[in-house]
Amino acid sequence: CARRVEDDEQVPQRTTIDAICTAAKDAAEYSCASAIVLFTEKFESVVRCTRLRPRVPVILVTESPALASKSGLCYGIYAVCEKTFENKNFDTSVMTKVAKDLAKTHKFAKDGDTIVMLNDLQGHSIEICQL
Repeated sequence: CARRVEDDEQVPQRTTIDAICTAAKDAAEYSCASAIVLFTEKFESVVRCTRLRPRVPVILVTESPALASKSGLCYGIYAVCEKTFENKNFDTSVMTKVAKDLAKTHKFAKDGDTIVMLNDLQGHSIEICQL
């Protein structure tokens, strides 16, 4: 008996990354965001975020070209290699500025739009930002 992919419910596991990815997807839907910007160095985070099939594109921001390339296998991912955080300064205001700039530069959002920023580099956090 074959299963149809469309009928397969993607049930999140009980992990922190699943919780924040689910929250980011819901925040993007309820705030009518133009994109989710995901800062991570872990392929697992990319998979878990895209497995939920958000209705908006997910912009992956990573320093790893290997992760950017590998993430092409995932649904709805647009990967950007960014060397902004080489000194490991994960200041939220810097990350917010980078997220806004990338969303505008790559034409996922324009002035007045909303984006959801998902930080998985230092701890876990979600921020809803207006451009």
